[in-house]
Amino acid sequence: MGVLPDYRGIIVHDCWTSYWKFNDVTHSVCCAHLLRELNGIAENHPEQAWARKFKEHLLRMKRAKDKAIAAGKDYLSVFTIQKYKREYDVIIKEAYAQNPIAEPVRKKRGRVKRGKILALIDRLKKHKGAVCLFLEKLGVPFDNNQAERDIRNIKTKTKVCGCFRSRTGAEEYMGLMSFISTARKNGFDSYHAVKMVLSGQTNQVFGVGC
Repeated sequence: MGVLPDYRGIIVHDCWTSYWKFNDVTHSVCCAHLLRELNGIAENHPEQAWARKFKEHLLRMKRAKDKAIAAGKDYLSVFTIQKYKREYDVIIKEAYAQNPIAEPVRKKRGRVKRGKILALIDRLKKHKGAVCLFLEKLGVPFDNNQAERDIRNIKTKTKVCGCFRSRTGAEEYMGLMSFISTARKNGFDSYHAVKMVLSGQTNQVFGVGC
């Protein structure tokens, strides 16, 4: 939709293959999505001990990040980050030991089917840097839940109404909801933020003109 091709910052996503085609951005994997996959494996395959360990490891990293932010720190020490990354590698090694790659069948074309569990392990190994980015850069969120919450309102609106009656109405609604969402994220009460803009006090909203 013309957004990602021109974006040059950090994107937090659910590891959908198409997102990795954007080379001019820094990728970060949404850990909430990973936790859901790990929970599914742990519940349906109790013998996969690595899944529980990896889930606990992700949550430990999150706690370390939250603790650092609460203490007013801008970053974690290199020693701490490397410690968590080494533990990451140990769990991935254990995961492969529990899920050996099947030997290819002779005279059978195509790649050997890996299954959902092994596919997840492969992703965790391949995109280790993107998974751990929230730990290295404290400004990067642990998940993209906030973005999904922002979109949910729009989806609910279209489901209730069936559709927007005109493009102009849709654009006005999107603009208003975008403004309200941004106001809340910057600590403003949305009602008073809109009231200030309507009264011409644009320099008091977010410190810039609107």
